[in-house]
Amino acid sequence: MCSKETIESNIESDRILQQARNSLANYLARRDHSELELRQKLRRRYPETLIEKVIQEALERGWILPPEELAERVTQQLHRKKKGYLYIVRYLKVRGLPPAPADFETEIDKALELISSLFPDVANSFEQKQRAYRHLQRRGFEDSIIREVIRGDHSPSGPKARSRI
Repeated sequence: MCSKETIESNIESDRILQQARNSLANYLARRDHSELELRQKLRRRYPETLIEKVIQEALERGWILPPEELAERVTQQLHRKKKGYLYIVRYLKVRGLPPAPADFETEIDKALELISSLFPDVANSFEQKQRAYRHLQRRGFEDSIIREVIRGDHSPSGPKARSRI
């Protein structure tokens, strides 16, 4: 026969486990998270053994995307936001995701679009070139991409073909 304390302890453990499941579900309802991100967030409130159990359940149920698929989704989102390759790689690394492949043509296109909309007079002003350079650096573009775009070393029909940046 179980004692009253044992029953109450089991009920409390089940309640905490359910709270951890709900926390995980709430995080995933807002956006997709990597396993590392979920562990970091859950670690603030729950013990490691409980986190392991909840993460394992989520993986079995398919709630957490495989790292490669999540990295691809995040990369596409950041491309739409006109973030550069270096920014994307850092962003993925912090979240424990594999790096994205570099695409020179996409980088050139994003940088050209940003420059043409924000700095239309970049070709005629040294000060505008400096501002454009700093802006693209802050967005995570490589120096070689920035120099090519600012100097105008690209053809109007498309950038030079390169496999890696």
